This record gives sequence, structure tokens and C-alpha cells, in this order.
Amino acid sequence: MENSIKNINPLVKLLKQSSHYLTGNFVALISGFISMPILTRVLSTAEYGALSLIYATIWIALALAKGGLQEAAVRFYNDYKNGAGKDPSVFYSTLLFGSLGLAVLTGLALWGLGVIFGDFLPGPDSRNTVPLIAGLVVSGALFLRLNNFLRAEQNTKLYNLFVVLQRYAILAFGLFFMYKLTRPLKGFLIGSLLGESLIVLTLFFLLVRQGKIKMGSVSFAFLKDCLYFGFPLVGFELANFLVKIADRYLVQIFLGAESVGIYALAYNLCSYINDALFFAVWYAVYPIYIELWQKKGEAETAQFLSKASTYVLLIGIPLVWGFSALSEELIRLLASEKYAVAAQFIPYLSVGMIFWGFIPVLGAGIYIHKKTKALSAITFWALLLNVSLDLILIPTLKLHGAALGTLATYTFLIVAVMRKSAQYLKIPINGKVLVKSLVASALMYVMLINLREWTGFVALFAKILLGAAVYGLTVMAMDRQLRQTTGNVLTKRVLLGSAS
Repeated sequence: MENSIKNINPLVKLLKQSSHYLTGNFVALISGFISMPILTRVLSTAEYGALSLIYATIWIALALAKGGLQEAAVRFYNDYKNGAGKDPSVFYSTLLFGSLGLAVLTGLALWGLGVIFGDFLPGPDSRNTVPLIAGLVVSGALFLRLNNFLRAEQNTKLYNLFVVLQRYAILAFGLFFMYKLTRPLKGFLIGSLLGESLIVLTLFFLLVRQGKIKMGSVSFAFLKDCLYFGFPLVGFELANFLVKIADRYLVQIFLGAESVGIYALAYNLCSYINDALFFAVWYAVYPIYIELWQKKGEAETAQFLSKASTYVLLIGIPLVWGFSALSEELIRLLASEKYAVAAQFIPYLSVGMIFWGFIPVLGAGIYIHKKTKALSAITFWALLLNVSLDLILIPTLKLHGAALGTLATYTFLIVAVMRKSAQYLKIPINGKVLVKSLVASALMYVMLINLREWTGFVALFAKILLGAAVYGLTVMAMDRQLRQTTGNVLTKRVLLGSAS
């Protein structure tokens, strides 16, 4: 099935593979909406904030543990594809055992910090959670490494199957141990580690059975090439995670754990919605435009990315407006009244995250030309800006200051990345479609805020469908070319589906 799409239009391939990622992410996203009402009710606001900071610490450690090898796998996969003069087991074995070494070293370093500094994490019994956090770093890095092989192969269906299995294994085991142990926060971490480890072992044995993993196939020369390409991305990813969570640490310092819990809920909701769209696009688009660049060259790659960014804008813009209109109701239903104030920060955070989501597309020139050091430098400047703004704004504007700082930081980041990427690859943006999408989104927003008397999950779902219909019909009515292009893409999609 995957081989049947290799010669089709890249935009149709993006639509097809994005739909796979989007489906997987949507199913995985449901796990977050299942766990959120439980966690916010079982844990105190302070404990929920502590859990947020614990996972923020894990994300930072994962940036180091991955060593940039996840993108190196996608970048170098075609060199080993179908055994083109090279042994594919070298590709898989080198990256797997290289990732294992980095993950173990990072986990041990984190454990050592816990021993030295003791209660450096917030929350009850923080000293005893450090080994669990270190274990989650190792299991998380190995899961990302093993499943990333499927992404490099563009085996999107199997990739998403394991994403869903991982999320629900963590959810099931985490909630089971949370209720079984007297310390619910520690129990959730124990269950999460066990659930993720089970999926890691399943993936590992799958690759072994396929003959892709062989101890004697590890190549230190290839590992060196991968680290040379990928390691600068550690700086980028580390700075990226710090941009995402530095404000939470500063909120903890200035405002306390309860404020972290409220802010984290708003941030997590925006992340769920944002990841559902941009995770799908990013994971699908990167292997496609790398392959397109190698086979077709600059002009066709730029044209493809221009069209792809237009379609993502058409989805991302109404997503922000619609989510902002419905966020308070959603929070009350999912997390209870005590978190309702978090809705005030949704517009700032969601716009900022939309900007962030466009970096892999509009920064394609940086990735194609391997200018990863420049990307790291830009992100570190964004981190400095974010921390500086938070130090000024949080003491004066409280949580509004943190949200405004995030928006300003991501605005700076997307502008800087676009400027740098344009030095290597110019990607035109369709300004007319952008304006039409904004107008249609504004009309949808006005309609939604005038339906606040509709309450409950069924009413919320109905408003989402109605808002999508109003937006879609409005933007299609304003743009004839968009109607034609969408019709052509959907026709090809139907023909491709029937052929397969």
C-alpha cells in the first residue's frame, strides 16, 4: 500500500499521509480528554501543576536523550532504502543502539541530579519520583526512536497504531496505579513507565523479527554522520522545550503551584489541539519534501510547500478562532469550574502555537540545506526573549503576562525562521487566501459566541460542526480557485483510495 503512493502528486501524498497522522493523533488526543477530567479531580491543583512540571522536565531530558537522531533517521533513510548499495540493518541497528546509549546516559545524569539536589522537583515525595522520571526518559527516548523508523519508511498507518497504543497503555496503567497507591501522583508515574515500556518491547521484537536489528551491524562512522547532522537540533529542540515550559517554572517561582496548574491546563489544551493538526502535517511533510527536493529540485519543492502552507493556514486560522470561542465551555466540562479562568489565556497561547507549528513548513530551506545550527541559534534567542519578557510581565500582569510573553516569543521565532529559510528556499504565501480565511473565521467566531446558551457535550459537538460548516462554506464561496483545487485533490484522493 505504501509503495503505491510513491509516484503520485506530492500534495495528494501529503493529504493521504496527513490523514493517517491526523486520525492517529485524534484517537490519541481522546486519551488526553479522558485523563484530564480524572487527573484534575483526583489531584489537587498544586499536584496537577507539579505533574506538569515533571513532564516538562522529561521533555527537556528527552531533547538531550534523542541527540537529534530522529531527524537524522528521516534525512538518511533513502541512502539505505531497499538496500541501495548499503545494508539496511546498519541503518536500524546503529540508530537504535546509539539512541539507547544516549538515553541511558541522560537518564543516569537526571537521576544523579536528583540524588545531589534532593527535592529539586515540586510536589509531594519528589525525591522518590526521580528514578521514575529517569526511567520515563529512557522509555520515552526508545519509543520515539523505534517508532520513528516507521515514520522514515513513511509507514504512516503502523506508526500511528503504535502512537495510539502507547498513549492508551500509559493511560490505562497510569490510572490503575494512581487509584491503587496511596500517593496518586507517584502511582500515575509508575503506571506510565510500565505502560510505555510494554510498547517499547513490542516494537523492539517486531524489528528483530524483521531482521532489521543486528548487533554486528552497528557502524560508528554512520553514527558520527548522524550526530553531526542531528546534534545541532538538540540545541534547537532543547531551546524549543524551554520556550514552551520556562514560563511554568517562572510562574511557580512568582505565583505558586496552583497558578502553574491553571496555566498548565490552558497550555495543555492548546497543545492537544495544535498537535492534532501540526503533528500530522509535520510528520508527513518532512519526508515528502526531502524526497521531492532530491528527485525534482528547488522549483517543485517550493511550489509544493506553498500549496501545503496555504491548506494548513485554511485549517489553522479557524482552529484558533473556534477554540477561543468555545474554550471556557470546554474547560468547564473537562476540568471543572475551578479551572475556568484558564480560558482567558487560550487566544494568546493558541496563536503562538500556530506560529510554532508552521516552522517545519516555512523553515524548510533550513532543514533541506542542513543549516540546523542556525535554527538552534534562532531558538536560543527566542528563549532569551521569552525569559526576559516573563521576568518583566509575570510579576506585573500575572498569568496574562506569561501568555503574552509566549505569543511575542513565537511571533519572533516564526519571523526569524522565515527570514533565514528564505535565504535558501523562497516559499510564496497566498495572501489573498489568508485574508479570506480570517474573514470567514471572524464570522464563525461571532456565530459561536452568540450560541452560549447551548450547553453540554452534545451542544458543544453541535457547535463545532456548525462552526466548521459556516467557515467552510464562507471561505469556499469567496475563493473560486480554492473550490477547484480542493475538488481536484479530493477527486484524486477518491481515485487513489479505489485503486488501492
